[in-house]
Amino acid sequence: MDRPQNYKELYNLRHSQAHNIVERIFGVAKKRFSILRETNEYPMLTQAKIVSACGVTHNFIRTFDPDDMPEPVEPEGISPALYTGDLGAGSIGPQETCRASKQR
Repeated sequence: MDRPQNYKELYNLRHSQAHNIVERIFGVAKKRFSILRETNEYPMLTQAKIVSACGVTHNFIRTFDPDDMPEPVEPEGISPALYTGDLGAGSIGPQETCRASKQR
């Protein structure tokens, strides 16, 4: 993979990597908790609480039984090469930071 040539390419790379990681996290959660795979008739507030409860439960299990981990789920149609690497890698200079802040 070529290194980003400017701040837009760097942003797109970081955004894509983060997106792929989030997709994998949802895949793991759906594999572990069937309630996340099914359609339900709960109110939106209850659905949000279900997702949070699943996250807390997952973290609890990981803390007290780290060997109990579902296999990672690869996002459909995405090459594993796209989400490897360090999200914090690379340096962003003060000029680029200032320019990005102004644009936001």
